[in-house]
Amino acid sequence: MEITNNLINFISEFSSSILNCPDAYSMEYTINKALKKNKDIKKIEIYIHDENTQKLKYFTKAWMTISQEEQKYLYEKFCLLEEEDYSDNYKYYNINKIYSDVEGSDLFFTLSKGNSKIGLIKFNIENYSQEIIPILLILKNLITMCVINLTITSKMEGNINFYNAMKNIAKIIESQYEPSYVIPLIGEMIDRFV
Repeated sequence: MEITNNLINFISEFSSSILNCPDAYSMEYTINKALKKNKDIKKIEIYIHDENTQKLKYFTKAWMTISQEEQKYLYEKFCLLEEEDYSDNYKYYNINKIYSDVEGSDLFFTLSKGNSKIGLIKFNIENYSQEIIPILLILKNLITMCVINLTITSKMEGNINFYNAMKNIAKIIESQYEPSYVIPLIGEMIDRFV
């Protein structure tokens, strides 16, 4: 794969479309739509590390479970990879080395926030070449930024909703003095966040 205007246009379109995604589902749709224009990358899968369960989960389909053998396989990649490293199905590589012996069609990169790993990206490659690694690194960085932004946005929306509920509870307590009326309302409002 040589650096051409088509490749530059692909990266430009990919970055501008992915940065405008309001949620994880539209991000996945946008990524798949953009990949149809590129013949070398067939599919991208994004996994997020759950610190509570010490497992990886799908970013866009968090309710779906990953099979135990696939979970073990992915988590091994996640644990062994450093930020600058990538892996195919068989070996681990350092980005600074020459890559002439990559055998697999799946390449793995970590999603990192600061110094901590927050997830894993799996690129399914049609035609592997050494020149594709810098392209994948650019895509990885764009996807990482979007994943972090969407995660922060989701947490912020939850915090805003919680703040508004607490404000409403305070108004109800101020204006109503009957405990039999106030307590069930407060319970309903708090139930939304538990």
